[in-house]
Amino acid sequence: MAIPRGVRAAATGAVLTALLAACATTPGAPRTGSATGAGGDAGAVIGPVIRTDAGTVRGHADGEVLRYRGIPYAAPPVGDRRWAPPERPAPWTGIREAAKSGAACAQDPAGFFAVADSSEDCLYLDIAAPRTGRSGKKPVMVWIHGGGLQTGSGSQYDLAPLVTGGDVIGITINYRLGALGFLNDPALGPGADNLGLRDQTAALDWVRRNAAAFGGDPENVTVFGESAGAFSTCALVASPATEGLIDRAIVQSGPCSGYFPAGTSAPGVERHGLYVPQEEARPADRAAIEAAGCGTADDVLSCLRATDVKTWLTGPHATALARPVHGGTAAFLPEDPAKAAREGRTADIPMILGTTHDEWTMFTAMQAAKAPFDRTYFHTLLDTAYGPDRDRITAVYPVGTGPYARAVLWGRITADQGFTCPSLADARAMDTHGRSRAYAYLFADPNQPGADGTAFGAPPGFPSTATHGADLTALFGDPAHTPAQRRLTARMITYWTTFAHTGDPNTPGLPTWPPATTNGTTLLPLTPTPDGLAPAGPEEVENTHHCALFASLDGR
Repeated sequence: MAIPRGVRAAATGAVLTALLAACATTPGAPRTGSATGAGGDAGAVIGPVIRTDAGTVRGHADGEVLRYRGIPYAAPPVGDRRWAPPERPAPWTGIREAAKSGAACAQDPAGFFAVADSSEDCLYLDIAAPRTGRSGKKPVMVWIHGGGLQTGSGSQYDLAPLVTGGDVIGITINYRLGALGFLNDPALGPGADNLGLRDQTAALDWVRRNAAAFGGDPENVTVFGESAGAFSTCALVASPATEGLIDRAIVQSGPCSGYFPAGTSAPGVERHGLYVPQEEARPADRAAIEAAGCGTADDVLSCLRATDVKTWLTGPHATALARPVHGGTAAFLPEDPAKAAREGRTADIPMILGTTHDEWTMFTAMQAAKAPFDRTYFHTLLDTAYGPDRDRITAVYPVGTGPYARAVLWGRITADQGFTCPSLADARAMDTHGRSRAYAYLFADPNQPGADGTAFGAPPGFPSTATHGADLTALFGDPAHTPAQRRLTARMITYWTTFAHTGDPNTPGLPTWPPATTNGTTLLPLTPTPDGLAPAGPEEVENTHHCALFASLDGR
């Protein structure tokens, strides 16, 4: 059953709910409480004292890095600041010990990738800086975590491998999630749309003001993120509110112009994109406000601020409201970031955009664990998504062998249609319309730790694939890596951090990575091959991913 147009916004929440599962099960993403996670190191060596524009912080030495944890970049969004735009933090006196990360933003503790220690008082960031390295100001890389805009925290990721391997300053941030970050209603007042994105922007503004104190170059800031962090990055580079705050961007597994045909993201969900027109979103938001008992209140906002935070963390509203809105009075996103990307109207900055080879197989594996992914079910999915064009899809995507062949194939089809092809189109548009270059990649190692699906509930015998989140394991490293995979991690870190330094990922000693439109659409495959990587040319890209077919179905 299709969702009525008026509540289509819930569809975006549905796909983000699915996508957040990936990060929850990716071994490469350090977990809260690990030696490099949120808990801090009780035996850490005292580090230098740094003066920020709000007060003084003292970091701690941890191996080859200096860490500064739990620095407030905005005032706590509690009480009268709940559902209000972020404000600068209040100054403090004395020295603030920056030894422990701040709490994750409020979230359902039972959700995928959820953090148990969550709170509304959560607008904090962590910094990692190299203890040694080249002199001079260092590029700053700001990581935006995934989690479907519903769960996760910046402190679940350790940027130390990039910091030490690429001589950069690494920063992870928290931002408001779910309804607390994305409720959309006139009762909230002006400037209260897309609060989670506004938090990210406030963090970037803090970086501009304070990066130099930590050895960073405030005029060289790279924003990068995966999944919901990638969708966020796309929104940030499309927003006039971030002008002057972002110098480069990396979008991992969250193509700006991605969309999902009917039934793809969840049964009964109609076709939808990742960003929702404000007017389409409003009925779901109003329904949530009424369910909270505030729909007829004399002062709706005061009523909402008096509700128990748990009201907003569980149930259908937690999913339905976790989506950015655009247009109308949503000043942060005057237009759809997908449209801005397709037409080359995002910020004119160098960008890297990419996906994994089999983004959707994680979700088809979870489906296969619950019910047979047989011929009937496969054809039902095809009919729902592509209708009379079903045969055009099956003509170029033959079913392989094995008990889960159709589940793997549906994952491949959805990966190409919803991730790889839109990501390539975005890179091509940005590279063509702007003065800056864009670079495209495809992560294609099917054997990263956890890729066999056991971590996310795949049935026994489900094939290993390069699924959603596999690139995180490679980028941040994993103790279970083979020598070839360790080389791949080193290459990715070099590409990523070289790009942060110069706006161009190319560097001596690694295969040349042409811009997206050099001699047609060019794609760099990232695989643990012993002899290097060879860019895939236009013919190989088209024959493998069938982007022209999907573009014709989409009417582009």
